[in-house]
Amino acid sequence: MGLFRSIRFHAGVYAHYALQNLKVKMAYPWDFFVNMVGTFVYGVLNVTFLWVLLQKVPDIAGWTFPELVFLYGMGELTFGLFAILFFHLSTKLSEHYIVEGHLDRLLLRPVSPLMQLMMENMDLFDIMILVKSSLLIGWAWSQLPLPFDPEHLAKLLLAAGLGTAVYVGVFLSVASCSFFMPDRGGLIMPLFSLSDVSRFPLTIYPPGIRIFFSYVVPFGFVAFYPAVWVTGKGPLADMAILSLLAAAALSLLAGLLIFRVGLGKYQSTGT
Repeated sequence: MGLFRSIRFHAGVYAHYALQNLKVKMAYPWDFFVNMVGTFVYGVLNVTFLWVLLQKVPDIAGWTFPELVFLYGMGELTFGLFAILFFHLSTKLSEHYIVEGHLDRLLLRPVSPLMQLMMENMDLFDIMILVKSSLLIGWAWSQLPLPFDPEHLAKLLLAAGLGTAVYVGVFLSVASCSFFMPDRGGLIMPLFSLSDVSRFPLTIYPPGIRIFFSYVVPFGFVAFYPAVWVTGKGPLADMAILSLLAAAALSLLAGLLIFRVGLGKYQSTGT
C-alpha cells in the first residue's frame, strides 16, 4: 500500500508540473507554431534525402525506402519521448544545476531530486516530434507487408519504450559525469550528434562501428534493433527483444547508479 501511495503521489505531482509547463509554453503560441513548422521541415528534408538516394540504388544494405522511413520514424519516436522527458535536463544539469548551485533547492524538498529535475525540464513542445514520427511510421506501415493489429501495435509501443530507456540511461550516465569532472566540459552535444547514427541501418557501417554502437554507446538500440524486431526483418529479428531488454535495463541501471553516486559527492557552490 505504501508503494501504491508513493506512486500515486509522484504521478500527481508530475501531472501538475506538466500542466503548468503547458500553460507557460502556450503563453507564446507563435513559438509553438514555429517549432512545429521547423520540426516538420527537418523531417521532410531527411526523408527527401533518403528518397533521392534510393532513386540511384534499389535499397541500402537490403533496406527498402518504406523500411528506411519506418526506421527513421522509430528513431524520431524514441527521441521524441526522450526529448520531452529528459533531453533538456541532460543539457542543463552541469552548468545550471551543479555549477550555479540550483540543485540545492531540489535537495530540500521531499521528492526525488531526479524526478524534480525531470519535471522542471520537460518540454511539451517536443510532442511535435511524436506527431511527425507517427506520420512517418504510419505511412511506412501502410507500404509494408506488416499487419496492423494489436499485437504489432503493442510491439511498437514496447520497442519505443525500451529505446527511450536506452536514450535516458546513456544521457543520464554522461550528464552525471559532471559531478566528478572538475572542468565539467560539454559532453552532451557531441553525444547528441552521435545519436544520428540510429536513423540508419546499423548494417551499413563497418564491424568496428557496429560493435561501438551496440556495446559501448548503444544507440543501435534506440531505433535499429527496435525496428528490426517490430518489422521482423532478418533472421535474428525474434531475438532482438532480448537484446533490447538487456540494453534498456543496463543503460538505466548505469545511469541511475552514476547519478546517485555523483549526487552523494555534490558539495554545492560554496557560496
